[in-house]
Amino acid sequence: MKSVYRALKVMIALVFAVGFLVMPIANTADASSQVQNTFLTGEDVTLTPSTNQFDYYLKVPERLEVQQAEFQVYYRYSTELMPESSLTLFMDGRPYGSVRLTDEGNGRGQFKAVIPAKDLTPGYHQFSVRVLTVSTMDLCLNNEDPANWLVLDKSSFIHMKYQPKQVNVPLKYFPEPFVQSTLAPAWQVDVVVPDQATDGELRAASKVIAVLSKHAPADYREATLLAYSDWKKLSSNRHVIVVGKSSSYPGEWKENLGSLQKQYKGKGVLHQMTVTEAEDSMDRTYLFVMGENDQLVEQAAQALHYPLLVQQMSGHTEAVSAEMLTQASNMQKMKPTFLQKAEKGKVTLKDLSYNQVSLSNFTSESITYVFNTPHDWSYRKGAGLRLFYQHGKLEEKDRGSMTVVVNGTPVTSVPLIGEGGARQELFVPFPSTLRIGEPITITVQANQGERECILGVNGVDKYITILPDSQLVLPHDVSKTAALASFPNMFVQGENEVGATAVLSDKPDKTELTAFAQLVAAASKHAQRVDIDVRRDHMNVAEMDDKLWVFDLGSQSKLVQNWATEQKMPVYMSKDGLVSNDIPLSDEMKASGAFIQQRFMKNGQAVLMVSAGNSELMQSAVETMLNPKKVTPDNSVEAILLSAQLDTIELPFTSKPPVSFVEEMKSRTTDAVQHIDSYNGRMVIAVSVFGLTVLIVLILLIRFWRKKNHLDQAEQQQQNQEDTKNLSRTERHHKR
Repeated sequence: MKSVYRALKVMIALVFAVGFLVMPIANTADASSQVQNTFLTGEDVTLTPSTNQFDYYLKVPERLEVQQAEFQVYYRYSTELMPESSLTLFMDGRPYGSVRLTDEGNGRGQFKAVIPAKDLTPGYHQFSVRVLTVSTMDLCLNNEDPANWLVLDKSSFIHMKYQPKQVNVPLKYFPEPFVQSTLAPAWQVDVVVPDQATDGELRAASKVIAVLSKHAPADYREATLLAYSDWKKLSSNRHVIVVGKSSSYPGEWKENLGSLQKQYKGKGVLHQMTVTEAEDSMDRTYLFVMGENDQLVEQAAQALHYPLLVQQMSGHTEAVSAEMLTQASNMQKMKPTFLQKAEKGKVTLKDLSYNQVSLSNFTSESITYVFNTPHDWSYRKGAGLRLFYQHGKLEEKDRGSMTVVVNGTPVTSVPLIGEGGARQELFVPFPSTLRIGEPITITVQANQGERECILGVNGVDKYITILPDSQLVLPHDVSKTAALASFPNMFVQGENEVGATAVLSDKPDKTELTAFAQLVAAASKHAQRVDIDVRRDHMNVAEMDDKLWVFDLGSQSKLVQNWATEQKMPVYMSKDGLVSNDIPLSDEMKASGAFIQQRFMKNGQAVLMVSAGNSELMQSAVETMLNPKKVTPDNSVEAILLSAQLDTIELPFTSKPPVSFVEEMKSRTTDAVQHIDSYNGRMVIAVSVFGLTVLIVLILLIRFWRKKNHLDQAEQQQQNQEDTKNLSRTERHHKR
């Protein structure tokens, strides 16, 4: 598809359904204009009387001037709908067109509304599809009729023709145009390194990929890392980020960049330019991340991680000093993040950038909140949402209620009855089945059992308001697991920071580099910081690093061969293919299979190992491991085999993380406290206290009895002595 590349895609997807995809298509309009079709959703959306509106949010950047826009929808609907049924297209709450659904009468339709360019001002715009579906004149039954539905087709889109106000994009707009800075962005960039890239240049490239991925966490499979000669062979129309020393590149790049580098001796350099490619008249933006040596290249790459720095880069070239990075890092630490607050046990919805929300005139409406759990957190008893809310006047006949769903599981429901207006509180515990590092999705659903059965009656007093000071209460433990589905849990350290050393082949090709890039991008998802070292000196790495990503391509890794003997690896790659002393392998699997495993080694190292006979299968293995549909989403599967046909076989190998004495004592203390807090624990304490009380009473009684007996004996002895004396006196008296 021949295209004119835009300097910036104009869209943002903020939706009330999960998994929306943004799929832009750009085509040539004229020498200066560009067009884009932005699909509303990646899957069909069903609308009913209770969920009768679909919303899509799109951002028009200040640098773009919209010339024309069309809102095109495709749909299918129940043939039971009556002629009163209709569909209306809105933008920012203003209607731009309506259509009767049953005019065509075949259960399918399409409709287009033209949006004037003057209405598409810079900023966010809400595009809405609202339907009135009527299947029966009994409007109370209308809501419950299963034949009352309309499906918005995933081919629906917003068509826009626009013209960039500024073709040569300055640095301050980073990560645009390489990655859209929206809520559901897409990668539009190839990251390129020199053909003979050093470990330092690959480290710098991983920093660039990590920061790009933070703006596009759902699209890690779009990440690419290519050597210069491989990139030149591609017919890619993506933008380009070039990472490396200026002296490492050939031809015109080396000459031009070398002279630029001399102006900023001793500093890293960021240089960006947009050029029109002669062969296809396409605008492409290049960002050069460079320096005189590896350290300065990494310095330039690190600058992209600090928005405070990037926002000040109003030009196209910026020199980056070590002092700038130190100051930027210190400034960033001064501003507490929501995660730092969450570490202390509580974070509010406002801290997570959620504002006050009211659900009004509801039959059934909801609002969803998301908290991205750090990869190594496991929640303890008592974790949940302390929800503060208010509601309007609701009578018993309204049958108002509120249901809270956590990760798809309904947790609690409460009735909404009374005059309303007062602040109320509800604690919603998290399900005990949550996995380590599992993100939290909370949906608050407001329901009203009955409404007046007359169209147009809107009781504005029927509302529920979720207050932004509602708290997520987050007692947690830091837990390590080697489960593939929990990647990168093993490699998390500090405040949700991911760190590891990637051990690559001596001469990694484009597929191995791209597999590495995808791992970096996936590890960056929801992480505060990602720091991936790159080494190709395998044996020295084994002695100094405790967290490793090992890529074993065609049995090149001496490290893996050494582990096969010392660590008794269950499966490993030899020159003849996969080998195992523990499980049977078919000839086909031996010859053309791949093996992926996360494992805690005997010496305490945390290792991810990907072994394959060729680089294409290695990339497939990484993609399989990162695909939640391919790997069991629990904390049990640590190793899989992958066939040449990309079939997966889960293996029953497990390993446990090393535990220090302090951690063991802490764990035992925590377990003891949790047990004491449980019902059984309280019963044990009660029985123990009762038994101790009885024992103490018995001891006291025994001591009292012994003391009394002793006193009685002493008294008897004294009495005997007295009697003896009296007898002696009597005998003496008789003798006289």
